[in-house]
Amino acid sequence: MTGSCTLVETEHARVLVDFGLFQGAPSQELRNAKAPAIDFRRLNAVVCTHAHIDHCGRMGMLPRLGFDGLLFCTEPTAEILPVVLRSSANLQKVRVDEWRDGTGPDAVVLDPAPDPALGAPERDFEPPVLYQKGDAERLARGIVGVPYGAWRDIAPGIRLRLHDAGHVIGSASVELEIVHGASRVRVLFSGDVGPAVDGYLRPRGHAAEADVVIMESTTGARPLGPPPPDFQAALRSVVDDCRAGARTALLPTFSVGRAQVLVHGFARLAQEGLLEGVTVYLDSPMAIRAAELCMRHPGLLSPAARAMIDAGHSPFEFPGLHPLWSRKQSLKVAGRDGAGIVLAGSGFCDAGPILHHLELSVGHDRGLVVFTGYVLPGSMAEALAEGRARRVRINGSELDVRATVRRLHGLSGHADAEQMCEWLVGSGKAPGLVVLNHGDEPAREGMERRVRAAGATEVARPALNATLALA
Repeated sequence: MTGSCTLVETEHARVLVDFGLFQGAPSQELRNAKAPAIDFRRLNAVVCTHAHIDHCGRMGMLPRLGFDGLLFCTEPTAEILPVVLRSSANLQKVRVDEWRDGTGPDAVVLDPAPDPALGAPERDFEPPVLYQKGDAERLARGIVGVPYGAWRDIAPGIRLRLHDAGHVIGSASVELEIVHGASRVRVLFSGDVGPAVDGYLRPRGHAAEADVVIMESTTGARPLGPPPPDFQAALRSVVDDCRAGARTALLPTFSVGRAQVLVHGFARLAQEGLLEGVTVYLDSPMAIRAAELCMRHPGLLSPAARAMIDAGHSPFEFPGLHPLWSRKQSLKVAGRDGAGIVLAGSGFCDAGPILHHLELSVGHDRGLVVFTGYVLPGSMAEALAEGRARRVRINGSELDVRATVRRLHGLSGHADAEQMCEWLVGSGKAPGLVVLNHGDEPAREGMERRVRAAGATEVARPALNATLALA
């Protein structure tokens, strides 16, 4: 359920919607190096739903593959996408260098032994370099930011309109109006749709009326449970735990989206005077830049966030927040004593500064690790989050897991299955066809049952590289 990439083709035009990285076990990375069977030189345009790596991470390959046209996205995404792609290019180079000198990131569960069905947890091949910084910069010159709700012609017979998806800053559902002979077909790509909650982003709307909806189904297999708990109360409990035990909590964090939710939550606690004596470290330069992007687009923020701005407070800054810009600063904080909170990437705990923080925390009784989002199946993060990991190896250090590990629920950046169905039929008219993508098979099967119950009459679950004829 990663590696989003869909080609829309007519007699006169070709448009690619998203071109993301496959993520998961190291074997998944090999899939990224093999481009899909598309003549990229013939593409009229590329569209990006949002700047998460599973939707945009292979876009830096486009110049090498022969594409030299325009890439359309929302205005906030147009600002941050070049930063994400340059960062990805740099990371690819670093990982090759680390592989060659044996210093690459290391995060493996030793006890219990990994499930072989999920693939080898350790990399046994040199990481591929998909593109370089120059490729990312070349692509960036063709990025065009389009305001939400504005129609834009992007190819012969195809025009585009973007709708706020409420997932991360700048995320969009993509509506394409396609002229085919005497007919017009409206196709809507959901992208990642955010939850219907009051976070740091403004409330999203429902799906625009469309003949066909290409809908993500990541959450389709998850059971419908009780309403999520009060997230602010959950954050307060973490703060209280840190203060009472004079210990530092580690929160693995995704830089674009999750980090802003967490920092905004702590900012609200600070405004209420509930963060006294607890220092918060944001160990992710990308997360800092994403917060700055949010402040440049206040109209996209939630009423609570805008109220803080109106009162003279930043939704993403407070006196106890310390951004960390370098590895040197990060290493100084790792293993610190005293009440504190560290938000560090990567959220998957497979690389990044979170690993040296974990290395100095998981083996100690005073350690505290708090997971707030999705963890990859078969990963060390999943084993820790589910309480199964008894012994791990992090950056070469073998450690018995003695730290306290908690999970905070109700913080998903994705709409759950029920909310996706509400989004789908919210316009009052169910589409003629719903195509379920970006989900494993159990998720797509579960989502199909739900969208049929919501009123969709025709549902497709295409295989990889399948073609659907819409007219």
